[in-house]
Amino acid sequence: MAEKETFLSYYGRYRDKIYTYFLYRVSFQRELSEDLTSDVFLKAFDAFDSFDANRSFQAWIYTIARNHLINFYHKQAKQKTVALEDVKDTLLAGAHEDDSRKIDRTLEFERVMERIDTLPEEHQELIVLRYMNELSYKEIADITGKEEGALRVAVSRILQTLKETYE
Repeated sequence: MAEKETFLSYYGRYRDKIYTYFLYRVSFQRELSEDLTSDVFLKAFDAFDSFDANRSFQAWIYTIARNHLINFYHKQAKQKTVALEDVKDTLLAGAHEDDSRKIDRTLEFERVMERIDTLPEEHQELIVLRYMNELSYKEIADITGKEEGALRVAVSRILQTLKETYE
């Protein structure tokens, strides 16, 4: 019973983070993000007895999510497309901005997301983990199995590339 309560505690803490990870990785398809998130937590629950409590749960759950997404893409074998209408709906949901500012933010966000969408999958993942999920380089290293220093350099180069293509 304690194991179930522990898992539920982790679920409460990481459910929204994993959902957000998927949301950015599947071009803002909310329903698909929900399905993928549910799948990941079902897999995690089934394998929870093999979870090493000395290891970071966050790294473990993101690794499951990452592998699940790879498997999903292999099954789908199709390119992602940015669902701009979903992006607009999300950004325009804020009630405290005037309409012209909302539209400006939406257009700017679309431009950035279009450029991010042109990056290789591995680069997109690093940007999502670092800036959308707000993970530290150590946390990203735990998830990806790469060195922190290498990740810092990679993210810096990715940002430089985005900046150059944006100008």
